[in-house]
Amino acid sequence: MRGHGYVPLNPRHLDRAPARAMLERSGCRTIVVDRGAEPLLPALLDGVRRRLILVLPDNDARLRVAETWPHHTVLRATDQPARRGLAACPGAAR
Repeated sequence: MRGHGYVPLNPRHLDRAPARAMLERSGCRTIVVDRGAEPLLPALLDGVRRRLILVLPDNDARLRVAETWPHHTVLRATDQPARRGLAACPGAAR
């Protein structure tokens, strides 16, 4: 994802509406989700209608997350979505 901006989300606040609002306003299309943040995805993604790319460094969680949110694209960290022409957060500062 080299060359793309990012918007860090504080895991302590992902269960609140402002985190979802920041996700929506930023125009983010990709979220990197580590093992610790995976349980917080329902609170963050609830109500997000647009298709997102969820990148999970932990390969064992990828299938579980893909089954839970089939309308999002779920990738391993090694899948490198940037090479597919997919940007992370186009409006974020670089």
